[in-house]
Amino acid sequence: AAPSRTVIRLFVNGRAVRDRAIARAVTEAYRATGVRDPRPEVLLFVDVPLQMVDVNVHPAKTEVRFAEPRTVWSAVEHALRQALAGEGSRHLPRGVLAGEAGATSSGSRGWGTGSTSGASMVREAASGTLHAEAVQDPGAVHDRLAPALLETAPPTVLGQHRNTYIVATDGDDLILVDQHTAHERVRFEAILEGLERRAVESQLLLVPMVVMLPPRLRPGLEANQPALRALGFDAEPFGGDSVRVSAVPAVLGGRDPGASLAAILSDLLDRESAQWAVSSARDRLAATVACHSAARGGDPLTADAMRAIVAGLWSARDPTTCPHGRPTRVRVAREDVSRWFRRTGWTRE
Repeated sequence: AAPSRTVIRLFVNGRAVRDRAIARAVTEAYRATGVRDPRPEVLLFVDVPLQMVDVNVHPAKTEVRFAEPRTVWSAVEHALRQALAGEGSRHLPRGVLAGEAGATSSGSRGWGTGSTSGASMVREAASGTLHAEAVQDPGAVHDRLAPALLETAPPTVLGQHRNTYIVATDGDDLILVDQHTAHERVRFEAILEGLERRAVESQLLLVPMVVMLPPRLRPGLEANQPALRALGFDAEPFGGDSVRVSAVPAVLGGRDPGASLAAILSDLLDRESAQWAVSSARDRLAATVACHSAARGGDPLTADAMRAIVAGLWSARDPTTCPHGRPTRVRVAREDVSRWFRRTGWTRE
């Protein structure tokens, strides 16, 4: 099905940004092919030398300013028209703009020296300096680029629904965030970063605790003891079914140390044959710790807590799912809401 509105995912030198002039260039390119009401979904990649683009025009760096905006506008329109003429408007055009095909940002011809005019650059585009191609599998491209497709700035938090979903908006669409899976994703990536730096925060217990661990969980403790220690657990056999716990991961906060250890080992064992979005044993254990430390569905959250979860999700490397593969957020298009209330196409009698 065709999108209900124009959706342009623009990346300048790999950064997700917005640019109204380029959005108009995309629309004009579609209209030039005979499409009266263009509502494309476009993934557009623009690469220019760093000295020819200013990324500091917006506090959240969601906008850029080009040194030669008309040149970029013309080149983008030309590339898209070529792509549409060759592949048809039902596909996603993919354009790459550079001073010279294969050149690096510091060594690109024309852009850096200022010796090439806009008109000549467009002519160069037709000969290969600028090329565009239609993407045959939009879904695959979306999955591959999903982490970069989210807006640079997090949406505005409006409230909480059923103590389970955070309601937010980017000023255009409505966004529902699952507070548990989103928080789990944020915690998981923070734990992985700590592991990479060997700096996972651990909380020492004032008095070590001796807990009873069910026999079925003992093999898991022994097999994962090095990884548990790296994650902040200091737990060792203490004779029989007893385990001595001296420290726990700081993310577990004031949770009961013995119950947390048992729950994590039990969850890891029960999910052993389940589908995961992460593969290694270390990452699965980190994901289990993140899951047990994250906000749960049904937990009332303060406004600050909700904003922190949303901000963390919007800066995550892989924000679309939790480590178990569940989605973290759903976007409801503005046009869908308008249709619900019969505002789309409404005219005064």
